[in-house]
Amino acid sequence: RTSLGKRLQLACLILRPPPKLNLIQWADQRRHVAARTSANPGRWKTKAQPCAYGPMAAITEPDTYTVSIMAGTQIIKTELLINVCGYFIDQDPASILFVQPTQAAAASFSKERFAPTIEASPCLSALVDPPKTRDSENTITHKAYRGGSLDFVGANSPTDLASRPKRIILCDEIDKYPPSAGSEGDPLKLAEERASTFKAIGRAKFVRTCSPTVEGFSRIGREYAASDQRRCYVACPHCESEQLLEWKHVHWDKTETGSHLPATAAISCDECGSVWSESDRIKALDALADHPSYGWRQTKGFTCCGLDQSPATWDGAGRSLCSVCGERSPYAGHAGFHLNKLYSKRHRLPEIVQEFLESKGDPELIRKFTNTALAELWKARDEQQLDSNKLMS
Repeated sequence: RTSLGKRLQLACLILRPPPKLNLIQWADQRRHVAARTSANPGRWKTKAQPCAYGPMAAITEPDTYTVSIMAGTQIIKTELLINVCGYFIDQDPASILFVQPTQAAAASFSKERFAPTIEASPCLSALVDPPKTRDSENTITHKAYRGGSLDFVGANSPTDLASRPKRIILCDEIDKYPPSAGSEGDPLKLAEERASTFKAIGRAKFVRTCSPTVEGFSRIGREYAASDQRRCYVACPHCESEQLLEWKHVHWDKTETGSHLPATAAISCDECGSVWSESDRIKALDALADHPSYGWRQTKGFTCCGLDQSPATWDGAGRSLCSVCGERSPYAGHAGFHLNKLYSKRHRLPEIVQEFLESKGDPELIRKFTNTALAELWKARDEQQLDSNKLMS
C-alpha cells in the first residue's frame, strides 16, 4: 500500500499541469539571454530594468488587448517583444506575426536576436526546431511549434501582411514602416487586420513599439495618444513624493568660464527641492519593483458620471478613478506607455546630458535627441524658430 501510495503521488506530480505564469514571472523563471546578444548573459532579470515591469504586466492583463510603447532607444522595446514571443510559444501557444520595417530586417532579427534566445532558453529550444533539423518545416522567418507558428515579415510586403490569420501581432519600429504596403494601405492596420477574428472574441493581442518621430506623422505618437497614456511616477528617495522623470528636472554645473560639467548631472525633486545623485536615481528606479502598480498610472482624461475629468486619484493598480462614483474610469483595453532614458538603468545621467550638449546648435541632432532620448514628438514648425541659446537656458 505504501508503495502504491508513493507511485500515485509521483503520478500526480508528473501529470500536474505547470503553473500559469504572467509575462513577468515567465521571463524571470524561463527566459535566458544569449551571450552573443548581450553583455549580461544568463537568466533574464526584469529587475535589471525596472521600468519594464509595467509594460510587461500589461501584456497579460486580462482586460488589455493592445499595448503601445513610445520609448527612447535601447531601453526595453526589443527585449520585451522577444519575451512576448517566448511567452506565447511556451505558456499560451498561439499563432504570432512579428512585423519589422522590411523583410531583410525581419530575417536579420530572426537570425541575430531571436534564434540565439531559442538556443539559450531550454523551454524554447525544446519546442522550436532549428531550421536545419531534418524534416523540420522551420525556416529563418517561419517557426512552427505545438499549437501555433511564428512568422517574421516585413512591413513592405503586402502579401505577407495579409495572409493567414494570427492571434498575436507584434509590430516593431512602426514609425519606420512605409506609408503603404504596396497599394494596400497602412502596414500597421493591415497586419493587425489578420487578428480580426480573434479580436472579435477577445483573444487577440497587439503590441506596438517605437521611438517617436515628427508630430502629426508619427504612428507611435498616434497610437499612444489613442491609449490610456500611462506614465511612470518615481518616489523621491528623500521625501517619498512621487513624480515623473522629465528633462526639466535635470540640472548640472558649469565652470566659472561657462563650460558645462555633465559629470555633475542630477535630478531635482519638485516637492522637497532635494537633488538626487545618480545612485539616488538608480535607487528610486529599483523601488519600482515593489510598487503595486510598478509606478505606472493612467493619465488620459476620461468621461464618467456625465463629467469630463482629468485623472487625480488612482487605485493600487494605477487605474484612474472617477471623482464622483469612485469607480475605475472607462477602459477600452488599450494600454500606452511613455519612457524616456531617464527611466533607464542602462543609461547614465551624465551620458544623457553629454548627448544633449553635443546636439547644441544642430537642429537634426536636437531632433534626434528629442525623439530617441526624451521619447518626445518633434514639432516640425519649430525647426525655423529654434534658438539654441533659449533651448540651453
